[in-house]
Amino acid sequence: MIYLNKTALFWIAACALLFLMLGSADLWTQEWRWADIIWRMRASGDYLHPHLAGQPYYDKPLLSYWMMLATTRIFGLNEWGLRLPSALAGLLVLFSTRGIGNIIFDSSTAKLAAWLLLTSYFFVFWSRVASADMLNVAGILFALYWYFSKKHTPSFFSYTVFFSILASTCLIKGLIAAAVVFFVVATDLSWTHTWKQQFNNRFLLGLLIGIGLYITPFLLAHQSGSHENSLYLVYRENILRFFSPFDHKDPWYSYFLYLPFYLLPWILVAAFSLTKKRIPWPTLNAQQKAFLISILLLFLFFTLSGSRRSYYILPLVPLCSLWIAKQLRTAHLEKFAARAIIVMYGLLLTWFAYFQPHYYQQHGLKPLAQQIKQQAQHLAPWQNWHAIMIATDDRLGFYLQTATPPLSFRSYHDVQDKKALLKGPVIIITTPEISATFPKEGKIIPPHQHDKFSIWLRSS
Repeated sequence: MIYLNKTALFWIAACALLFLMLGSADLWTQEWRWADIIWRMRASGDYLHPHLAGQPYYDKPLLSYWMMLATTRIFGLNEWGLRLPSALAGLLVLFSTRGIGNIIFDSSTAKLAAWLLLTSYFFVFWSRVASADMLNVAGILFALYWYFSKKHTPSFFSYTVFFSILASTCLIKGLIAAAVVFFVVATDLSWTHTWKQQFNNRFLLGLLIGIGLYITPFLLAHQSGSHENSLYLVYRENILRFFSPFDHKDPWYSYFLYLPFYLLPWILVAAFSLTKKRIPWPTLNAQQKAFLISILLLFLFFTLSGSRRSYYILPLVPLCSLWIAKQLRTAHLEKFAARAIIVMYGLLLTWFAYFQPHYYQQHGLKPLAQQIKQQAQHLAPWQNWHAIMIATDDRLGFYLQTATPPLSFRSYHDVQDKKALLKGPVIIITTPEISATFPKEGKIIPPHQHDKFSIWLRSS
């Protein structure tokens, strides 16, 4: 149990688990979207209008793209550069969880909660994924930490920082960040009867600064030739999706399954601990009661939303980890938890730092891309090649890293200019079924026949 209190050990362990072999696994399907958008931003120099597979794509605000643009400028357009912002966000989530736990509970509970979070599979998984999700959680948790640490000493500076954090987080994944923070803050202010202390001119000025920060990228994108009204997309992706979803329609009971699943294995330990001793409600102070109620309200909010996906519930995972830590300490299971943490940490480190890299080294897309590149270079200089992807896994096109991003089509019917298939040097990647319909003229034997791909090279 002593090691749980060692701050330096915790951060060394966290960095090892989040950063070791971070770039070893192939891009996940969702990650490819960010990779492709950033590749096209770098190629075009247009950082205000995202394009996915060559088509305008403004489903997410710009900040997550800009963060990955910055890291890929330093580390290259690869898995490490793309995933680094999420891994750093994971560290910020751990920092904020400890900070919130110190304020609402105590130091021991905060440290245990951070260890529980670090050894939860899905926290580590999403911290190693290039997407907006862990960035969103980090912004939410940091905004809450800032609120709890500054609420008794309100100032213009603290309000400005709070609303700037909130605005920046809304520019990552959308207004869901503001909604989550609102539920926690509003419940706390109401339950502790401190809301009158917060609403003043400094609050309003800080709010206006936050709003200005939030809308600035949308205005810039619109004024410089956005393909769609960016602010309308804010409405579509946040308000309309909540009340009348157009996709991501998991069943209403989904989060009753997803949240416990995301809290594994510690939700099982917490359930067992309830047979020993439960947290007595009367022993909780007003702030702790408000914190618990806000989590229940957030769960209800997510459940009532018409649009549901498993990872939407991620912001609740650190908050629930704090309560699990509190329950384990109440049931005097700290020693058991400490031993279990060692086991879970070892399993996760082995999986992410050894087994996963070993698998992708043998079976991933990168070896296939390297084979294609080597054969193409025998026919023409690599910088002359371009790629066309037709109804297939676009990640392979990313791994080829041709001089320009590939043309991507969902079906062969979408290829308006069939003659483009014959203009070399070109790499055509599609399915075996579609390749059978290609024009016979100029076909070259595929360099690599794959169960998923049919790959054609034409040098002239």
